[in-house]
Amino acid sequence: MRQGSDNLSPNSKALDAIRIDQAKALAISDDHDAQDRAWFDTQSWNRDPHSLRAALTRDHVRSTDKIALFVGVEAYEAAGGTIARDLFGEADSTFLTDRALLTKLATEVLEQKTKPLKIKGWKWVDTSLGTSAIHNGGFARIFPIGHAPTEAEQTELASLAEQFDEIAGRIEDYAEGDSAIDTDEAELARVEQRIEDIKNAGKVYDTEEKALAGCIVTIAHDGTMHIELGLVQPDDLAALRALRNLDTANGDAGQDDASMHGPCQCQKGRSRNLRKAWCHGLFRCADRGTDGDPHRRHAQ
Repeated sequence: MRQGSDNLSPNSKALDAIRIDQAKALAISDDHDAQDRAWFDTQSWNRDPHSLRAALTRDHVRSTDKIALFVGVEAYEAAGGTIARDLFGEADSTFLTDRALLTKLATEVLEQKTKPLKIKGWKWVDTSLGTSAIHNGGFARIFPIGHAPTEAEQTELASLAEQFDEIAGRIEDYAEGDSAIDTDEAELARVEQRIEDIKNAGKVYDTEEKALAGCIVTIAHDGTMHIELGLVQPDDLAALRALRNLDTANGDAGQDDASMHGPCQCQKGRSRNLRKAWCHGLFRCADRGTDGDPHRRHAQ
């Protein structure tokens, strides 16, 4: 796509008052009618380059947008999508001009990802282009249940807990801007990931609870796919509670209501690093089970 004075609307070229930076802004579009609307339908005081570009690209999607990253520019162009590149703008001034096509492609990819989930016993599987559907859906949650850690895993978790405390303590003692912070934060992330790997090994959802819950396949802020599992719609919450009450009556405590509504109160007021340690099950909580799983309470 050529961008420059040759790309300008004849009406814009005829203007003596137009500046070169304004002409460059208008040249982001090949559509002369759109250029004319952006110029002539705008008050003179609002014809700065930024405003003109915004007017011409308001229906476009930046290549750095999460949906564009998810679909990929190559796949979008292969499907017939067009691109507008602002050669005079910033590095991220590449726009996908067909929002409807991009949305269609993203939705199709998400739908493909739901197929394996639909045969795994979930009551429902939905897709969403954004995570707001998860946060604003009024969902309760169920959580997978893990096996009791083996002796070797308990030993490793204890060692990881000591490493966690040591590294977290160093980070809190560093002066702001210390070059060692990045190295230790990377090491802390490695320890946390190993803790998660141990805790998640062998975790499964209860089959009967899965039949009352579902999941949403969506796009994370960085353009990667994200699957949120174990969501319970408000209409199914009574049935879930009835199921858990039945389990309790039969001697199986299962997961209590606390596991359906988020973290326990014991984490409030603790330091950031200590809260992380609680979340990883490195310490016992009086309000939760003693198996290192913060989402399960044992029968007394």
